[in-house]
Amino acid sequence: MKNVINNPGWTFIFGLVWFAILMSGSLFAYGSTDTVQIQVTGKIIAASCQVDIPQNVDLGQISRQDLSVAGGNSGTMVVLLKLSQCSPQVSQATVSFTGSPYTADPAFSSAIYANEASGGATDIGLQLFNLDGKALVNLANGVEYSFPVQTDTHAGIFSMGARMYTPHGTPTAGDFKSAVTVNFTYQ
Repeated sequence: MKNVINNPGWTFIFGLVWFAILMSGSLFAYGSTDTVQIQVTGKIIAASCQVDIPQNVDLGQISRQDLSVAGGNSGTMVVLLKLSQCSPQVSQATVSFTGSPYTADPAFSSAIYANEASGGATDIGLQLFNLDGKALVNLANGVEYSFPVQTDTHAGIFSMGARMYTPHGTPTAGDFKSAVTVNFTYQ
């Protein structure tokens, strides 16, 4: 009996069959399309700064008699809002203020904050204003104020004044306390 595999004719036919199978696979691969999905990730971060502000500001004591005129006020306490380590793209910061508006006289509700001390002094509120050399602005509830951030040092300082203020000059004796939330946004 002859070995069929060693037969040169069969070997040739067998080789042609394998060649045809390989070529048809290549043709299928060439004519087909593949869809491949690539996962690309990244992160967008918000511009930010390190904020350093005093948690408590003590306006001290003042005599009622020293506030006996409408518009009377205590001495001004300078409060510095400091920004450092700002993101490189930050060149300006906007500070906004939120607190309880003075409601004893609606004419002053957009200028000063209420005294929130339980049973505290009446006819007295907190006045905040800018001390940056520009026209004075009452930094009252909802007010926004912008100031520069130095692009070389990535830092900025906003100087503001804080004082007790009497709209009518008739404050009563008592404690004074007002809380204000300060928010920063960066450009």
